[in-house]
Amino acid sequence: MTHIYSQQSGAPIPVGEMAKGQSIYDDLVSKVGCAQSPDSLQCLRDVPYNKLKKAGNDLPGHYIPRVDGAFLIENPFESVRNGRIARVPYVAGEHIGYFSISLGVENDLF
Repeated sequence: MTHIYSQQSGAPIPVGEMAKGQSIYDDLVSKVGCAQSPDSLQCLRDVPYNKLKKAGNDLPGHYIPRVDGAFLIENPFESVRNGRIARVPYVAGEHIGYFSISLGVENDLF
């Protein structure tokens, strides 16, 4: 049983549905030249890191978690809203740049 929860980088974030992740995967596979491979996942494993990183960075929404029904059973906001959370102390940390990101503005005050 968990007695305390610590999280770096803020609070629960919006997540996507698994089905929407497929198009991102398909775009990534295409960008790195694995679209015609009979085993696209193995092909991705063989792509040089720099090529994979560049292709991944060009895709919007590529690093968000996906609700899969097993590990992540629902959107974390829904879990909090409906009380389906662990009742333990919670500590969240973040760095100053997140203020700008959350507001969608440049922060040159610091």
